[in-house]
Amino acid sequence: MNKVPVTNNIELGYSTFIKGVVISASVFYKITQNVIESAIRPIVENGVNKNLMSYLNVGASESYGVNIFGSYNPMPKWTIMSNFGLNTYEVNNDVLNINTGTLINYNIYARSSYGFTGGWSTELWGVITSPRRTFQGKTDMLYFYGAAVKKDLMGKMATIGLNVLNPFNRDLNIKTINNTANSIQSTDIHYPLRSFGLSFSYNFGKLKFVQKKSVKNDDLKKEEQQQQGGGMGGVQ
Repeated sequence: MNKVPVTNNIELGYSTFIKGVVISASVFYKITQNVIESAIRPIVENGVNKNLMSYLNVGASESYGVNIFGSYNPMPKWTIMSNFGLNTYEVNNDVLNINTGTLINYNIYARSSYGFTGGWSTELWGVITSPRRTFQGKTDMLYFYGAAVKKDLMGKMATIGLNVLNPFNRDLNIKTINNTANSIQSTDIHYPLRSFGLSFSYNFGKLKFVQKKSVKNDDLKKEEQQQQGGGMGGVQ
């Protein structure tokens, strides 16, 4: 029976706003014990050598990473945003003689939206992920993308839209190769992903939330004491 993975994580983040640009960045370091991954194990059944695919505790993982998010408005009705993530992958297990070395994974997300007069708007987006590593192999790079056109109706009470996902690729193709001392396993999976859709939404009524709070002198004194005690600062 596999042991439950346990992760210790340290993360530092920072956000700021500079001349119409929103930037948020974070760095992290984490250690995970009892990492579970799919694995190929050689077995002998009725005198025949076979490979068994199962899930195992493969060892301890150490990872460093960074995430950066940005949003920018080149024009009042045009928004561009993106997110970039980068992290290392490394698994070690002295008992099973596993040492992957330090490998790199990354992922990128980008989106652009623009609002036209008359309640029209458009949107384009895409996702790219690097090859994903495991202690026995890797999965090839993946990417998918989409677009949408929307129109507000009835004074923005309703919205109708057309959307498309992966119009130029019928399938999301996932290729994986696993290597052991005695075998190589290759899988090629095709997920139907291309789609075209029509959407309609309607808002019923309006909801408003109002919160009132009275401030006492004691609250103000506590806040002043916390600020004088050297709390963390922020950028707005």
